[in-house]
Amino acid sequence: MPSDDPSKHSRHVWDRAWTSYAEPPANHHEPLIDATQRALGSVEDARILEIGAGSARDSLRLAELGARVVAVDNSAPAIELTRKGMVTRGVELALVQADVFRLPFNSGSFDLVFSQGVMGHFADPRPLLDEQVRVLRPGGALLMDLPQTVNVYTVRNKLLMRSGRWFAGWETSYTLPRLERLLQNAGQTIVDSYGSGYFPRQALALRNAHTFDQRHDLPVKLPTRVRASVEAGWQWLERRRSYYRWMWNIGVVARK
Repeated sequence: MPSDDPSKHSRHVWDRAWTSYAEPPANHHEPLIDATQRALGSVEDARILEIGAGSARDSLRLAELGARVVAVDNSAPAIELTRKGMVTRGVELALVQADVFRLPFNSGSFDLVFSQGVMGHFADPRPLLDEQVRVLRPGGALLMDLPQTVNVYTVRNKLLMRSGRWFAGWETSYTLPRLERLLQNAGQTIVDSYGSGYFPRQALALRNAHTFDQRHDLPVKLPTRVRASVEAGWQWLERRRSYYRWMWNIGVVARK
């Protein structure tokens, strides 16, 4: 636990971090996007709010799918980076620079509120969570995606934090049960969860070993049927709670 609330001194850290990007990231978190679609049935015309959006890579993807998205961040460089992403991707978001503890929206304004990797930067996430619940309509969905505790990524980060070399200063992680309890204690009903990502890179390489011949254009290739069968096996495994609770990130969806 940090000696003081990280939210008091994090803005300059994130301004510096987002300024370091020459171009906005072009990718997005596919499991998160899939979870929003499951929660809403369809994201088309849905009112969606992203908290602590940063480059808004996921919001940009949701806008491409037809959602009406508002992206909120307190960092001006993050907002400008998102503007670049909007031009590159040819979509529109409503961009709001605001304190996420005091959101400038009426209660019940959104069908879904989500954050990716944000809540772990606050020593006490409950006030931030309560504000997200406030702006969510009754029956709406709340999604949180965070680094998972029992993972090499978290071990590495703890070592970096201990030596003062972690760029964000401080970050906590969550187990799947702990994240579910956080949402339940805020009066929300858990409806879905998922895991995503592999760390370190060697773990991802192992997961994708069946595509190595394709990616490197080797003269000898696995039969298409074998490759498809292995990929289907991995996807089946990644949908199992007993497996994905150990992945790099975990996400939980709750309903108000």
